[in-house]
Amino acid sequence: MSDSIVFLLRSIPNLLVGFPGHRPGGLLMSLLLAVIAIGLGFVLAVIIGIGYESRRRPLRLISHLYVQLFRGIPLILLLLIVHQILGNSRSLGLERSPLTSALVALTLYSSAYQAEIVRAGLQSVPERIVEAAQLLGSS
Repeated sequence: MSDSIVFLLRSIPNLLVGFPGHRPGGLLMSLLLAVIAIGLGFVLAVIIGIGYESRRRPLRLISHLYVQLFRGIPLILLLLIVHQILGNSRSLGLERSPLTSALVALTLYSSAYQAEIVRAGLQSVPERIVEAAQLLGSS
């Protein structure tokens, strides 16, 4: 084998997990970003999903627009838009790094999809159970 292939084979663990003393490598960084974005996205999705089922029309409209906007934009385009917005402004108080931009974009994207799941879960509760809860004093 050539020297470059041997070098790549020896470097695969470092490329996937990271070099000692440096930031995580490609695979580990992707997993960390995904887990953090899905977790933060779920918190935001619960708020948006509840707003989606609200009796207040403005709140319902804002939630609907949020979901339709972020589900309608392709992820690669959302990554570029968020990076351009975060990269060119210091007024938001965020660090200007591609990782921050990726985390924000993935959080927005995953929260839009998860908000639909929360909305569907709220709609699947049978009316009898809702009426029973209201009889017991729930709002």
